[in-house]
Amino acid sequence: MNKSELERKLIENGCKFWRHGKKHDIWMNPQGKKFQVWRHLKDIPSGTANQILKDAGLK
Repeated sequence: MNKSELERKLIENGCKFWRHGKKHDIWMNPQGKKFQVWRHLKDIPSGTANQILKDAGLK
């Protein structure tokens, strides 16, 4: 999955960017749970993208 597609999906579902980390961006879902998204990869492996969506509460 492309990083921009993943971020678009997160925003559409109410998640918000919280801050930059060293290697990851930190996002927050609508319930306040924080999760990480790789910052330096253009294409995120499908298993990792699914885990990010699960951490965000979207799966």
